[in-house]
Amino acid sequence: MASIYKDGGKWYINFKDGSSWVRKSLKTSNKQIAIEKLHVVQEQEDRGLLNIPIRAEDISVQQFVDEYLVSCQTNHSKRTYGLEKSVLNNFIKYCISKNITQLNQISLSLLENYKSMRIKKVSPSCLNRELTIFCALLSRAVQLRKLPANPLRDPAGKNMLKRLREPEKKVQSLSRDEIKALMKAANNQWKAIIAVTISTGLRRAELQHLRWKDIDFNRNQIDVVNHTEFHTKSRKNRFIPMNKICRETLRKLKQTGTYVFGLSNGKAFVNNFNREFNKLRQSAGLKHITFHMLRHTFASELVGEGVPLKVVQEFLGHASIRTTEIYTHLLPSRNQAEIQKLKYKFPKK
Repeated sequence: MASIYKDGGKWYINFKDGSSWVRKSLKTSNKQIAIEKLHVVQEQEDRGLLNIPIRAEDISVQQFVDEYLVSCQTNHSKRTYGLEKSVLNNFIKYCISKNITQLNQISLSLLENYKSMRIKKVSPSCLNRELTIFCALLSRAVQLRKLPANPLRDPAGKNMLKRLREPEKKVQSLSRDEIKALMKAANNQWKAIIAVTISTGLRRAELQHLRWKDIDFNRNQIDVVNHTEFHTKSRKNRFIPMNKICRETLRKLKQTGTYVFGLSNGKAFVNNFNREFNKLRQSAGLKHITFHMLRHTFASELVGEGVPLKVVQEFLGHASIRTTEIYTHLLPSRNQAEIQKLKYKFPKK
């Protein structure tokens, strides 16, 4: 692994090229610039772009997938791990059908043929998720020196396996009447769940694992944090201010057990959560809605009221602003007023 050090006021880098270590001057006295150059070399190492003779190991697709999934189970959410396991196990079957058994037999053409086959069965967005998993699998193989290079990337590191265009989807949120109908059909627990969710935009798992110790009434905020029983989607903590409805709703609840919406046995409300919500929406005559639409409702209301997308991104815990931009369809009504500020004066005839 490459490393940097300072000598005589200048920064140098050490890295292994082939069987020998190389020491080079980075020609800078600035530590930040040196770190940036180190990252470039490390990335080249990971992609096998340095002249390091790596012999591809004689490892089967099945064996490496099994090893990779162990890492996925440790580092990814249960939902993500479940998707990765399903996709990769199906890919193994596809490889076998094409007489591909060794990891170093996987090629760009194999994945292109797989893509042509799968698009007949799944949506573009679903297929793109599968392609992302394959690219991550092979990149990891390069990092672990199981492959000399990623067959899906060119020498410059650019991904050659093109993603499919996905049709833009309009975000679905609940109307005020739908919220009223849902609340009218709900019992006290579900009324509280709905009120908190549309006031905070919490993901389902975040709500299920919300603890009383995460509610800071003094600072008037909810701390969405990682703990031993749960981690956020991005594995980053965030803080959401409470509005009046959210605060009053939580104040009225009895603080029994660890979780705000926990079960009588002290566990998080995970089992039967979806089943109970399905019964609730049917009772309210809203069979088309999903629980995630409550989160969309929170974001849509904020954007509609003119809250900057960057702020909404922070509340939702999106890693990228591009994810939050799905709500920009709500901006035109505000833009109507803004465009009127553009005034021209033309000479009268």
